[in-house]
Order: sequence, then structure tokens, then C-alpha cells
Amino acid sequence: MATGHIRKRVGKHGTASWQVVVEDDCDPITGKRNRKYKTVKGTKKAAEAAMRQMIAEMESGSLCTPSSMKLEQWMWEWLRLYKPNIETTTRTGYTEKIKKYIVPELGHILLKSLKPGHIQAWVNRLRDANGLAPKTIRNAFQNLDAALKQAVILQMIPTNPCTGVVLPKASRYKAEVYDQNEIAQLFAAARGTDMYLPALLEIALGLRRGELLALRWENVDLDAGIVQIREARVNGEGKAEIKAPKSAAGIRDIRIGSHVIAELKKARAQYHARKLSMGVAFFDSD
Repeated sequence: MATGHIRKRVGKHGTASWQVVVEDDCDPITGKRNRKYKTVKGTKKAAEAAMRQMIAEMESGSLCTPSSMKLEQWMWEWLRLYKPNIETTTRTGYTEKIKKYIVPELGHILLKSLKPGHIQAWVNRLRDANGLAPKTIRNAFQNLDAALKQAVILQMIPTNPCTGVVLPKASRYKAEVYDQNEIAQLFAAARGTDMYLPALLEIALGLRRGELLALRWENVDLDAGIVQIREARVNGEGKAEIKAPKSAAGIRDIRIGSHVIAELKKARAQYHARKLSMGVAFFDSD
């Protein structure tokens, strides 16, 4: 609950004024009390009226009382305090966007001073000067927006300056698919190299990159002609991790044709000759 008091001040020439001090509960991040000051010239009654108005504004949230925290500090605090249990890969993505796009352009601005104009200019720079895709800009903006929404909830700022910012329109994704001639050229170039088997499996099974890199011999039944997709390899915080697919739909069995079976049998024999166990992923190095 906000409280306040007034102090009388007398200037060099005997002129009187009143300092109004209003304070609220502690800042949720720094632990310091939020205080606002105002100087009122005139009568004590006028100063008391100003104090009552300031208390009402503070309690309604319309009087901004954040600390002197910069946006950079708040972004890292938000990630640490409010996103502690997110997936490692998701955290890596958040960290990259904060470090690469948000902090260099906006991190020096005081949280309480951040305006929609700052954010709109930042979005425009990412689009025009940096040439980023609309989706990349939108993802970085969403991280910033989430952090500032939390700051509003904590009453660190009165409103979210992301509100009303216009984002570039996302262009519809159009996949580039190899035709039969291009696939034949790919196989011809890869044959005899370590890339032939990954290319063959990718074309034949249509796997995600992480699924392809996490394949293990134990998930291949050459007699039944089935490849079991059970894991994915992802990059998280600078190192590779093996994890389950994001959803149950990602766990699936895929039937393979006789040509792929024959190529896998050759590959398995070669790996056995190199003393690699059945539990080692296809594409692990020695």
C-alpha cells in the first residue's frame, strides 16, 4: 500500500515550497522501495492534495515507479526467474535472440524509459538494415513482448511498450523440392562418401534433420523392413543432446523399400567391420 509525507523547504530568499514523497512496496527485483518525489509551490494544503493524488495514481498503477534497471538486465532476469524450466533448446533460442538482436540495440535503455517508438525503430532496423526475415524478427519481438508483459504484471512499468508496434508481414513459406534429376545428381555425387547413406535415408524417409542424426541400429529392423523413429539430436547451449520427439506423433515406424534395406545391410556390415556396436548412432564418428 502506498504512503506519503510532505516536507517544508525554505529557499535562499525565504520562499517556501513543499517536497512531496510517496512510496510503495519494495521493487520485486531489487528489493528497494519505489519512491516518487514532487515539489509543490504554494500552501501546505495544495501539497497535501498533490500527495493524495500521487498515492491514488501509484495504487492504481498509473504512476510508474520502476527501479533504474536497464532493459538488458531485465531481459536476463526475466529469463532466469520466469523461464527456469523450459527445454534446453528453447532456452538456447531465447538466449541467442536476446544476445544477438535485443541487447545490442535496446539493452542500454532504462526499462522505465522504453517507448513504443524505440521498439518500432528497432523492428524497422532489423528488417531494413539487417535484412532479417519477418519470422526471425517476429520471434525476437515475441521474446521482448513476453518479458515486458511480465514487467507490467510486476508493476515495474505501467504499460507494455510493445503494444501497437507494427511487425513486417510474414511471407508464406515455399519449400524447394528436388526433382528426379536433381536427386539422381545428389546420389551420384554422394556415392562412395560418408554422405551417401544420410542422403539416401533423408530422401527415402523424409526425416527431420535431428531424427536422421539420432538414428541407431537398434531402431532398424531389416527383416521387417521398418525404421523406428524414437529420438532426435538437437543442439542445446553449445552441445548436442539426444531427446524424445516434441510430441507423441513424432514417435513412429516407417516402412522402407528393398533398395534402402540392401544399402543399410551394406552399411551395417561396414560399421561392424570397424567394430562399432549396434547401439551407436549411424553417423557418430569413431
